[in-house]
Amino acid sequence: MPGLKWFETDAGIVFCRTFGKVCGDIMTQICDSDPTLDNYQRYDVLVGHDPSGTSVMNMAHWKQIFDTGKFEAFDYGSSK
Repeated sequence: MPGLKWFETDAGIVFCRTFGKVCGDIMTQICDSDPTLDNYQRYDVLVGHDPSGTSVMNMAHWKQIFDTGKFEAFDYGSSK
């Protein structure tokens, strides 16, 4: 997932500190469609961890799911 680096700049931090609801609404448009489930006070933590990482093994699992068309446990390269 591409990072929202602007939120991590000094201008982004000051803007979101001043206009927290606006930043929250921007994040809601990007992340989800149900703002009643959101905790606007924690968006600084969410943005601080973006882009979140993943492992190579996790990506290999996604490729396995894509190649086979089945959502199954990772096969670790087994031919079975």
